[in-house]
Amino acid sequence: MSEKAIKIRHVRVDEKYLTVEFADGRMLGTPLSHYPTLQRASDEDRAVFEVYGRSIHWPRLDVDLGVEGLLAGARELACYADKAVSKSRRHRELAAA
Repeated sequence: MSEKAIKIRHVRVDEKYLTVEFADGRMLGTPLSHYPTLQRASDEDRAVFEVYGRSIHWPRLDVDLGVEGLLAGARELACYADKAVSKSRRHRELAAA
């Protein structure tokens, strides 16, 4: 099966790992340290995500991860994390006010 045909079946995020199960039965566990935005985010923000076949989107954090990057071991640049987490905190504070 080509990587273009691989779809995401299930996603789990905890305080240490992002675990992705693919439709072909493979599972991939990646330390959250590879994705600083997810690592620094609250449990609440990490729990809100959408799966679009071949990608995962965290709308509160503006983070997108695709199958190709996951399988290639691509990492997020840390400079993006501060911006995304700060934005999420501001949104929560405004909603609580």
